[in-house]
Amino acid sequence: NQALKLFRAANNKIGVTETLSNIGVVYRKLDDNKKALTYFEQALASGETLKKFDRQRLQAINLTHIGTVYFN
Repeated sequence: NQALKLFRAANNKIGVTETLSNIGVVYRKLDDNKKALTYFEQALASGETLKKFDRQRLQAINLTHIGTVYFN
């Protein structure tokens, strides 16, 4: 969460989005799917304001992560 605070303070939207996604991955690996989904959904929302390439790349990653929560 320290990285998330730093990226937010620096207004680094890509860093915020990637960090939210990474936190979601950690919760997924801890089998806390509810928290994982919360972070993946936050990452999707955060990525909405990014440039097209970054937005699409991060959307694909986060939608894949969400799929793994429901698949496994």
